[in-house]
Amino acid sequence: MTYQKRVPLHSMGGVLWQHGNSWLDADVWPQPYSTAPVRSGCTEWTATYDNQTLSMGWDWVMTHDGLVAPYFCTPPRSNFLWLDDDGHTIPFKEQIHALQQIPLSIQWSDSVLSVAR
Repeated sequence: MTYQKRVPLHSMGGVLWQHGNSWLDADVWPQPYSTAPVRSGCTEWTATYDNQTLSMGWDWVMTHDGLVAPYFCTPPRSNFLWLDDDGHTIPFKEQIHALQQIPLSIQWSDSVLSVAR
């Protein structure tokens, strides 16, 4: 896969993410688990950085007590790569970690609750 969009990691906090779409997907939670969530699904978000449209998505689960949380057994998906301060692509594990910080730092759960209930 070729990523044509590259974003400096230091600018992560300045990117404003907007909800695109969320849906239920029972395949997110592998079966069988005795502690399966009530619901599971995916959510997709977009942002603009340097006149480029960025896109990312992640899986989520809703627990029996109604809480919605990201489910990172599958890494978040995106159409961009993070760059270090020298303009080089950061290593893969750091890419994944940086992508996981986005759902942990934005208000996203209300956007999926409408499809989860």
